[in-house]
Amino acid sequence: GATAATVKSLTTEPAPDTPDVPIKPENAIVATEVASVVVDVNAIDGEGFIVYVTAENKEYGWCEEPTNGLYARFVKNGDTYLLYFKLKTNGASASSEAWGHGIELPADAGEVYLTLIKQEDGTAQILINGVNYFTNHFSASVFDSIKDEYGYAYVSIVTGGGTEATVASISNQRPYIPNSTENWSDVVEETEEYVVLASGAYYKKGLKLEDGHIQVNLSIETLTSGSARMGFAFMSLPNKVYGASYQFEQTITATGFIMWFTRAANNTLVVNMLNVETGRFDFMALGDSSNYSATGMFKIDLYRKGDNNLSLFFNDVEFTKSSINDVHYEDLVDSNGYTYFSYDSYSEGESPINNTVIKVYGVYDSFINIEVPDFSKVAIAGREMRIPKGKVDDSSDYVSAKVLFGETEIAVENWRFTPAEVGNYTIVYMYENGELTSERRIAISVVDGEKSFANENLWNKDNWVVGGGSASSDEDGVTISGKLGYQYYNAPLLMDNGYIGVDFEIKAITNNSEYDQWIMVALVTGGTFTSPAGFAADGLYFWFTNHSGYLMINAAYKTAIGVDYLMQDVTTLPAVGKHTIGVMVNGEGVRLFVDTVEITGQAVNRMYASDIVNSNNCTYLAITEYSADGTPADAQITINSITYVNDRDLNAPVIDRSSVATEATVGDEILVNATAEDEEDGEVLVTISVIDPLGEAISVVNGKFVAEVAGDYVIIFTAVDAAGNTAEDRMQITVSEASENKVSCAGSVGSALMLLVGAALLFATKKNSK
Repeated sequence: GATAATVKSLTTEPAPDTPDVPIKPENAIVATEVASVVVDVNAIDGEGFIVYVTAENKEYGWCEEPTNGLYARFVKNGDTYLLYFKLKTNGASASSEAWGHGIELPADAGEVYLTLIKQEDGTAQILINGVNYFTNHFSASVFDSIKDEYGYAYVSIVTGGGTEATVASISNQRPYIPNSTENWSDVVEETEEYVVLASGAYYKKGLKLEDGHIQVNLSIETLTSGSARMGFAFMSLPNKVYGASYQFEQTITATGFIMWFTRAANNTLVVNMLNVETGRFDFMALGDSSNYSATGMFKIDLYRKGDNNLSLFFNDVEFTKSSINDVHYEDLVDSNGYTYFSYDSYSEGESPINNTVIKVYGVYDSFINIEVPDFSKVAIAGREMRIPKGKVDDSSDYVSAKVLFGETEIAVENWRFTPAEVGNYTIVYMYENGELTSERRIAISVVDGEKSFANENLWNKDNWVVGGGSASSDEDGVTISGKLGYQYYNAPLLMDNGYIGVDFEIKAITNNSEYDQWIMVALVTGGTFTSPAGFAADGLYFWFTNHSGYLMINAAYKTAIGVDYLMQDVTTLPAVGKHTIGVMVNGEGVRLFVDTVEITGQAVNRMYASDIVNSNNCTYLAITEYSADGTPADAQITINSITYVNDRDLNAPVIDRSSVATEATVGDEILVNATAEDEEDGEVLVTISVIDPLGEAISVVNGKFVAEVAGDYVIIFTAVDAAGNTAEDRMQITVSEASENKVSCAGSVGSALMLLVGAALLFATKKNSK
């Protein structure tokens, strides 16, 4: 077209000088991604042996430090070994925390694997027998220091007295940890269902926590007791292992949080957690016991809650410690809303395959989210339980549900089921939409309702869910204290007998008229909430303050409508001492007692018994202690016992009005006498009121009244016993117009006689009515 171009010259220039790359010696490794040395140890004693991986092809002498290179010295130390590491770069040492670190190797040593795995930033993972002890602890790149200008690294070994060790193999393969799979940095085994992880490994793909939910499904296959532990981390930076070996790296630049597990003597998991902030660690749940088995299936769910908060679930049970509130969404994600998951294990000197092994079945950040409203996770054996309806995200579509007891499926009808036995059950919510399927499993406990309040259970601090503060137990009961503590008893209290009493002792409550210290005792409808101090669940709340040495009582009643404050009263009771709260069902309402004093008033009359129990007719006991500026000792309470029936008379009198007629005529004097019998008091006075067809009250004299107009009369009988139990009975009497009397004009002796008799009867009736 419009282009003009001409080749002006063609020349041939000699190629620039290139060095001759030597043939790789037998003791060399191509220092690119992996460098592996296998040492065959027949005996070790005295000074042990040293393995050099250097940039120079030479034999090194005892403790001869290379100009550039890495050396590892193994020294026998009783039944274990001490491992010394040093890295030299251009003659300068780059020391590490591995110096003099104790590890465990077999007594006869056998083969020892030293593996270096290059990281993206040029540093290296350094593995001894597959254990990642020394991740990124050198100030310079390991691979840059061990290779020469051709990219080769050379290996030599020197032994001390009494030690027999030789280099068995040198390669660029990882003999101890197989090649990586697509999504993981290192795996031991891969199948269609799972990958097996034994030592440190990170998940290569970022997880979109910005979408609200990520999940990891795994099985703990091996977790030995002792020093072995395994860790899981959600961090803001990718492609790095964080977790159980956190103490070897105290300068983590990423933020996020780490959880790690150890095995208790009773073969349960011990949960540890720490919040990783910029440049420091914040311990959250250090050494917490759990009910989880040390091996078996395990699920971790992480939910975004609001703009910057998170919810963490283990096996569908929420981690409720208040410290999780200090872990924020923004600290776990990068600028694109991704977080990064890694697994790490640690076992003092031993192979992870012998001590810590997991199978990861799936890591998800894209699935259908099933929402289930919060509800009590404890049910009563033999009693129907209503479970909440599950929905897909924010839609109105309900999912299906089933209940499992072991391998047995329990029928669910109209979102209700009846557990027959005590034990652990699982509610499974399921949804399917084309290729996308999802399920959410929620574990619940089924207990014997009659035994749930027994002192041996009540006094066991492990039966209290501690959201803040602390719980301890002794022969008097369970003592709860905290600067801001809140706990609830994780077993339902049946209201079947119509009364629940809570006996407690206030051990300490500082005298402060500004309410800087107080103790709250609540009976609420749900066993899962953040704090009763914030009226988080429907129910009845009592809180106590110290008013110049006397107990000030406040009470409130919370429903979906709002909070109704019942009372605020200074009593003559000592602030520190033993007290009892009693709640008695009274028809549809309740009666409230503090010690021997009944709380009365219009606010109490507006309460309904159904508002303080769940669908199983159960309520839950919750405790809060608050001390604004003081110590936990400023607000302390001991729960002594719970009773279902106290020494009060709970039964109302029985009214008998069987002698009262249901029909009458205008002008009749109607007899409405009734009697009442009480189990404790015997015969009880009955008061009677009458409402006429016009809605007006009619006076009743000596158990009688005169019906002056036709229509329906309402008769109300009321009886109250000495304990205040009230019985009320209502009936209706229908009054008709009187019929007209017709007399013949012919008059006769018989007719006259009838008139005389009628007049006499009328006179007698009027006289009696006076």
